[in-house]
Amino acid sequence: MARTVTCFILDVSPGMAEEVYDEETGRTVSKLDLCKEYVCRKIAPMVQSGRKTEHAGVLTFGGATDNPFFARSENEGPEASAHDPQDYVGVASIFPPQQARPQMLGVINSIQVGQFNGNPMAALVVLEELLDQHTTDGTQGRSTRNWKKEVVVLTYAQAKVKQVGWEVVLEGVRNRSILLKIM
Repeated sequence: MARTVTCFILDVSPGMAEEVYDEETGRTVSKLDLCKEYVCRKIAPMVQSGRKTEHAGVLTFGGATDNPFFARSENEGPEASAHDPQDYVGVASIFPPQQARPQMLGVINSIQVGQFNGNPMAALVVLEELLDQHTTDGTQGRSTRNWKKEVVVLTYAQAKVKQVGWEVVLEGVRNRSILLKIM
């Protein structure tokens, strides 16, 4: 049986605080609030189904730096080979890929706007590493099961994207058979 893992990368850069009109509710809300609502609407059915085969994860960029790959030492993590290790500042793993749980919805709703103009490509690199850990056996680097992997990036499209190395990041997405959606 195929397992699915859907991960969301949320832009929490200062521009996400901008208010927009929500036609569905008739109110003005921040861009970040709309993104959080979208993510909750996607994860809630996974929680309600209770299936052990439906996993979800959330990362942010533009806010706090909290990811398991950043600066443990100069020679560790994906930033060790990066052109600029500072690209990984502001990338946070809110929760790594795991079975969808009710607590996730509250955590998502508590996400706040950050203070950095984050780098979505750095968040994607961190997520690739997390997905590798989640979907492989760790010893041989082989997939433990048949995983359908999807990543949804929610952004207001004003974040800086480094012109150096983006091809390598997208090649990694292709090699891992990840369906990438940018909204």
